[in-house]
Amino acid sequence: MLSSFRKGGIMQFLMGGVIIAIIVAFALDYRRSGMKRSFGHSECAVQVGRTCVAPRDFTTAFSLFVRPDLTAKELKRLGLRQILLDGLVERQLLVDEARDMGVSISEEKVDAELALGRFHFSIPAARDGQLPMLTLVNVRSPDTDEFNYDLYQRTVRNRARMSTKDFKANQTEELIAARMRELIKLGVRVSETEAWSEFERARTRATARVAQLHSRWFSRFAIELSDDFVRNYAGTQAAAVDAAVAQQQAKYSEGCPLVSEIYFSFPPAADEKDEAETRARAEKVAAQAATASNEEFSLLARIHSGAPSAEYGGKRGCLSESEGEETAQLIKALEGLQPGGTSKLVQQARGYYLLRLEDRPGKDKLDELTRLWVARPLATHDAAEGSTQEFAKALISSLGSPSKPGMQESVDALLIKALTLSPVFEQAKRAGAARQGDFLAAARDSRDRPQVDVSPSFTRSGATTPVYNAVQAAATKQLAFALPGVGDVYSEPIATRDGLAVLQLKDREPAKREDFDKEKTEFMRELKQKAEVEALTAHIQRLRSAREKDITVNQRFLDDKSAADDS
Repeated sequence: MLSSFRKGGIMQFLMGGVIIAIIVAFALDYRRSGMKRSFGHSECAVQVGRTCVAPRDFTTAFSLFVRPDLTAKELKRLGLRQILLDGLVERQLLVDEARDMGVSISEEKVDAELALGRFHFSIPAARDGQLPMLTLVNVRSPDTDEFNYDLYQRTVRNRARMSTKDFKANQTEELIAARMRELIKLGVRVSETEAWSEFERARTRATARVAQLHSRWFSRFAIELSDDFVRNYAGTQAAAVDAAVAQQQAKYSEGCPLVSEIYFSFPPAADEKDEAETRARAEKVAAQAATASNEEFSLLARIHSGAPSAEYGGKRGCLSESEGEETAQLIKALEGLQPGGTSKLVQQARGYYLLRLEDRPGKDKLDELTRLWVARPLATHDAAEGSTQEFAKALISSLGSPSKPGMQESVDALLIKALTLSPVFEQAKRAGAARQGDFLAAARDSRDRPQVDVSPSFTRSGATTPVYNAVQAAATKQLAFALPGVGDVYSEPIATRDGLAVLQLKDREPAKREDFDKEKTEFMRELKQKAEVEALTAHIQRLRSAREKDITVNQRFLDDKSAADDS
């Protein structure tokens, strides 16, 4: 189009006439509106001070921003309605600030944007740069590729669901808000020194040694609690035990089979050979359990069982047919047994069960036994957490000693110490050399045993973390970089979803200046964009905080069924 003007003559005259016609068409609509929108609504989508942002503004933004194929469930999950309401609030705050500052936009610039089919809407400042705040709409004739006002009118009615005069007023406010955003970001500067500092921080890499200490291992191989200890725990931790009893009360009834269990699970994707090997192992243990005392059966469960109850000696509790068909099958296997008797092996889909009938409690001792058996897992887990903490502290102390032993060496030494001091180990010794050997082998071979991993290489800002199961993974990375030197150990155990971890810095690879020089242009652009978003977000937050009492958001517009249909 510009080349046509440069040629002069009749072509310049004709093209000039086209532009004038476009401007006149927009101007007539806009002037008829008197620069004010007549909404015909008493309700507001949002209200900022005395300014009511009408429902049709929300409807227009919704139509321009939201894909029509999204379901109501997806809209709710993504929080899109809340995003649009926050965007309307921020738009009005920026428009009010622009008025106070004397910032405006010419009618010609508004017309130019509309003629290009660039329809604007607002979303929160924090998402600036992540999502576009405009939609490109075709308003050009398919025959001439020139702006077509009739097509524009139809598009506004269908897409924006407004009259053209109201839409132009809407877009004027959107463009004023957009200009304010650009003015706010205009003051952001990023120096090369700042960029290098951030590059160094972001690109320096580290690896760590991590001692994983799973509390499940300590429960299973280091903790054995007497009935008196568990009763005392139930008294001191009454609220927690009461809640657990209430949750499990239904399966504890008069005469219910109170059992201990050993579960022999098939390996994943087991074939006939795997199942036969599991059966042979189960039959061997069953022969030992047939004449075992309560203590000996508990020890066998710790050594061989794949059930969670192995952590507290296989003590499962009462069985109830309400738990399902598999449990009903186990109950049937107990028929005719007296307390202290063991069942035959019970084959189920994923392995074999061996059960020991401990009691069929009568009414007189049902409450006492229910509380004792329900409290035991809780008491065991609490005791295991304490043992895990003691192990972690001892490991940290060992790694900080003048001799500077290796982490794996220290873990192995402390593991042997924990086992030999364990009351469960004392049970194994009483059961004979063979059982003692089985116990030590099970403890050392357990996948939950204390062990040292070397982390993947990680950075401060990347997705990789040195402690894969850390409760606060992002913070853990920062702890690693805060360590002064290679070989240093963080002074406190790190909480994980499985227990605790001890962190030692293995290696640190600083960022390279030559890499920065290669990536400087793009890195500084990204850093500036991030700083602009932060500056804009902070500015909007100050505006919102200053006028917090003036802002009202209509919660009805979060309703999937009605809010987007207002016009």
